[in-house]
Amino acid sequence: MAASDAKPASALPPKVVTVFGASRPQPGSAPYVEAEAAGEAIASAGFELWNGGYMGTMEASAKGAKAAGGVAKGFLVPKLFPHRSSGGNDFLTEHVDASSLLDRIGGMTEGVGYFLVLPGTVGTLTELCVAWNVATLGELGKYTPPRIFCYRKPWQGVIEPMVAGLGISEDHLKLITFVDDAAEAVALIKADWDAKAAALAAAPAA
Repeated sequence: MAASDAKPASALPPKVVTVFGASRPQPGSAPYVEAEAAGEAIASAGFELWNGGYMGTMEASAKGAKAAGGVAKGFLVPKLFPHRSSGGNDFLTEHVDASSLLDRIGGMTEGVGYFLVLPGTVGTLTELCVAWNVATLGELGKYTPPRIFCYRKPWQGVIEPMVAGLGISEDHLKLITFVDDAAEAVALIKADWDAKAAALAAAPAA
């Protein structure tokens, strides 16, 4: 996380949810429909949605967010994906052209309060690991770590063996919450933000 994007530990998380997921699901498929529901729920709860801006669950979540009147911001890499639409999918309300894959992932992980990780493969795993690293460095960087919500299937079966095999601490594992669907994830995100807002409002003035 860039220093300019770091939030003091006492500050409210940005009302931004970055959604990671697969590019292969087609309209009408179960993963596409679920991602669309996630985008709609995120926007309806008053959060911006950021994602990778192209097809599959990226398109679906943007479609849901736009339908609910929310922001759907896509991070694109024209040099890496010249065969894809230069403006991303049709449901983005805005987009950013990144210079590289790493620049794109950096854009999607800086200044974000929450992550929702849908089922995916190598790309989604890479994004999850970067988001997780950003969260683990919160104490060192003196910023509030973003919350990470991963779909239980498949990520619990991926993450827990990784934790055991690499000797990752339980404190770091606790930065990830496993959920079963979009409704559960967004309810937890909204409850977390509302609780932090209430606590900040009740805190005595400095």
